[in-house]
Amino acid sequence: MNYALENGSPAGGLKTRSIAISWYFAHHAKHNGYKQILKYTQPLAVVGIDERQPAAAEPWHRKYPWLYEFKAARLHRRTPCQVLHILYGETYFRFSPWLLGRVPVVATFHQPPQHLLRRLSAGDETGRVSRFVHRLTRGRFKRLAAVIIISEEQREVLEKFVTPERIHLIPLGVSTLPLIEAEARLRCVPQAGEILTVGNWLRDWDFYFDFVDYCRQRHPDWHFSLVNRNLPSAWHARARTAVNLTWRENVDDEALLQAYATTSCLFLPLLEASGNNTVNEAMAMGCPVVTNARLGVPDEAAFVTNCEKSFDSFAAAITAWQTAGLLQRDEHREHSQRAVKSLDWSVTGEKTLDLYRSVL
Repeated sequence: MNYALENGSPAGGLKTRSIAISWYFAHHAKHNGYKQILKYTQPLAVVGIDERQPAAAEPWHRKYPWLYEFKAARLHRRTPCQVLHILYGETYFRFSPWLLGRVPVVATFHQPPQHLLRRLSAGDETGRVSRFVHRLTRGRFKRLAAVIIISEEQREVLEKFVTPERIHLIPLGVSTLPLIEAEARLRCVPQAGEILTVGNWLRDWDFYFDFVDYCRQRHPDWHFSLVNRNLPSAWHARARTAVNLTWRENVDDEALLQAYATTSCLFLPLLEASGNNTVNEAMAMGCPVVTNARLGVPDEAAFVTNCEKSFDSFAAAITAWQTAGLLQRDEHREHSQRAVKSLDWSVTGEKTLDLYRSVL
């Protein structure tokens, strides 16, 4: 299914004629998600799963996403492209190097090391057909013109499949301008004791809910706010009954911005991570981040506190932002927003276009 890009296109510059295979995730906010890169690469066409559409519209493509490679090949025959960019290589990349002949194929990989190795070694888990296709196309990695990784931690895994010179680090971007403008418009006083968690993928829910229970006894003045529309059903009961937790399944973009602006910090216990949209958004909103994962954020992003995954370590880091951190919020906000501008989509978009040109 083709989908149109949302408003906005970059100024000037020679654009490479590309076709993209992407994914439109329903949970991403208006200015969020890797699809933002398309505003800068300006492909001739975009195909891929669009979660805003009913799954029944293309059931086979939902089950076997690599079928979109065949759609991209048909589009190429009608309107020849110079580059095919597969924005989610773990899911979509199977047949492209054979289907598009001499057209260079660039694939971006998002998953953190353990998940990435599993997906590239064994394929996905959607049944026998996909496993067979994975075995049938093992040689596809040798035919990739270039690989984009979004964090340095992924490099070691990708080097098992492609030569090092074809691996390029281009971090996950963020729409800095609308977020910084929203923060300036809202400019709320952070609420001491209000602790926010956003998102679902690879969050450590065991640790999260145990920590919420721990804080009910140790820090009874703390309140947790969870924004998550895909919380696994095993945790619904705890999310609804915890007296120090409010679970919000659906919030609009404005409510999410308000949450970033008013919380004392973003609390993010993770099983594993590469890049993270939520962290980038928080930095642009001047919201402190407390996490156990290395996320490839700029070194000068002083708003990100990395700690061990233990109750005491997380509690100490959160406490720090509840006291001195809140008093110095304006200074830290400016520092964080300056740092995050190096991740703006215009920067990562231009790096991606430079990579297209280099493979031609």
